[in-house]
Amino acid sequence: AIGAISVPMNFEEWQDLMGLQDEQRGALADPEHDGAVNLVEYSAAMLPLTPDVQHAPVAVRIGGQIEISFRRDVRPADVIVEVLGTSALDQPWQPIARAQNGGALLPVTPYAPVISDASDSALASVGVIRRQRVRAIAGQRFLRVKVTLVP
Repeated sequence: AIGAISVPMNFEEWQDLMGLQDEQRGALADPEHDGAVNLVEYSAAMLPLTPDVQHAPVAVRIGGQIEISFRRDVRPADVIVEVLGTSALDQPWQPIARAQNGGALLPVTPYAPVISDASDSALASVGVIRRQRVRAIAGQRFLRVKVTLVP
């Protein structure tokens, strides 16, 4: 059973594993009405039928910079997770870090944000649930996490 914990999966398999019924399925569905849609819950190892927004991304100011912290499950084989930054809300959002198909969260050229990565599992031996922290680059005042389902 332990080996099954770290098996890659896709969104459809996750919905089956979570026991989602027809009206509860889909990337933008929010069956428990906690504000986190299924795609976010899937990418962050959250539970779609249990309100658990304590695992939603959190931004904090450290010194003069902003840092965003979020959970990421590395098992989803069909998502892109990006950290986007901007200097003002009326300006374009730029990807500064990206992870694709369960790979490592890496800086997006030409940016060089500070990225930290640690296990976010209660079981030290289970490393599939990660706590990612990304510190904004100079001039960026806002950060957000974007999750995209890829076919």
